[in-house]
Amino acid sequence: MLLIDFGNSRLKWALGHDPDGWVDQGGFDADRLDLGMGEQWRSLSPPKRVVMASVASNASTQRVVQWIGCHWSVVPLMVVAETEALGVRNSYQPSHRLGSDRWAAMLGARALASGAYCVVDCGTAVTVDGVNESGEFMGGIIMPGLAMARRALVSGADGIGGDPTEGCGVRCRDTATAVSSGTLYGIAGGIDRVLSEFESDQGDIDLFITGGDAKTLAPVLVHQTQWVPDLVLRGLVRIAEQLL
Repeated sequence: MLLIDFGNSRLKWALGHDPDGWVDQGGFDADRLDLGMGEQWRSLSPPKRVVMASVASNASTQRVVQWIGCHWSVVPLMVVAETEALGVRNSYQPSHRLGSDRWAAMLGARALASGAYCVVDCGTAVTVDGVNESGEFMGGIIMPGLAMARRALVSGADGIGGDPTEGCGVRCRDTATAVSSGTLYGIAGGIDRVLSEFESDQGDIDLFITGGDAKTLAPVLVHQTQWVPDLVLRGLVRIAEQLL
């Protein structure tokens, strides 16, 4: 079974049924779709099933669907958030408007959590979602990711200009590093504030972090989080086991 997590900027995939021992896995940038699929998928044995969560554009999603159909004669199962699944109740309004990646990540984390939990997904956008001990999705937030925040600041503020580089803590002495550090600490501070709000309501909670910028943001968070890089794919496995 091929599992696909197609985000705004990157496609990640895994082959198999066991998250603790994928048969194969990989990923490629969304702007290199045809090259990435050709390089990484052409040598795979045709999967019998394909399960995909996509928040990419419809045009990009259809390119992936068509490639799979053309090369493997398989129609992917497209995941959509439901009102309830695998012990999690979706309170989003309307339920199907919740991103399929956020839904899959919450379902993946449910199998790892010991009680109430939060999922922090650090991609093109950063999302923080909370689920209580009984499995009710309490809601969450969406904020710009690191790259988006930096682009917005550089393009929207006259006089900043330049390309942001790596930050240097809070004692920055040039504009580029000040932008990088400012956006890093700003987003981290927002994440910490949201996690504190959930903790004040739920008490001790398990905290999971995933996404392309997770390894950059996690070290500057006040909260200790568990890094699960394939959290969405883990959720897709659980969805597939229930539906197929």
